[in-house]
Amino acid sequence: MNLSGKRGVVLGVLNKKSMAAACASKLLSAGAEVICSYLPVKGDEDRRHILATRAILDIPPDHMLPCDVTNDNSIESFFNAVAEIFGEIDFIVHGISLISSDATIDNLAELPRAAFRTSMDISVYSMLAISKHAKTHMPEGGSIITFSYLSAEALVPGYELLGVCKAALQASVSYLAFELRKSNIRVNVISAPPFPSSSAIGHTAYSGLCDAYAKKLLPAATPSIDEILNVAVFLISDLSAGVSGERIFVDGGFHNMSAAI
Repeated sequence: MNLSGKRGVVLGVLNKKSMAAACASKLLSAGAEVICSYLPVKGDEDRRHILATRAILDIPPDHMLPCDVTNDNSIESFFNAVAEIFGEIDFIVHGISLISSDATIDNLAELPRAAFRTSMDISVYSMLAISKHAKTHMPEGGSIITFSYLSAEALVPGYELLGVCKAALQASVSYLAFELRKSNIRVNVISAPPFPSSSAIGHTAYSGLCDAYAKKLLPAATPSIDEILNVAVFLISDLSAGVSGERIFVDGGFHNMSAAI
């Protein structure tokens, strides 16, 4: 699929192991023009900008812009900067997710209130916040996509808070799709297997889940990141003009297997 002529943004690049970085690289290779965001941290902004820029081959440094999704002014500044470079845009990829380090991994009932607020703010409210700007910056319509995981609708031990956040994110996609249809903006979510990001690899349940996918999907393999992102390209392309409000699993059918985990 060719995305030549499409311009848009990918939010949430951290380093080479970020889903957002992989997605931006895929979209660039498909012919799209892309501006990305990274999280600016006071005293560490230059290093973070360098890490994020190096994560995506051939992206100009001025196409990697700061955006703190917990700050409305930062979000607005990001989209204003995008408008100065691109004018109107055709797509937004929400690649942001964070489970607070204060969260108790395996005991949701003991979860600190602050950890819940932080995780929901960054993982879910950020989707609502950027969608507000979509109506302004995509006057001709376009596509918004985000990423979820099976724990949004099935019990995945070790992914308790992530499951709660992704469930809220998926519900938000449904309501946003209904609301933004008036502006000809499609909103969809891709539910993918565990992705080997820096945070995921360090998670105690990650290796066990990867093994579960590999065993259940035999003789087939767990979908590669390239196969997953082929769906992202489709959802951004005009071929998906009639698709909105959908949760699309790209997990080789793992979600459809009873007692899979």
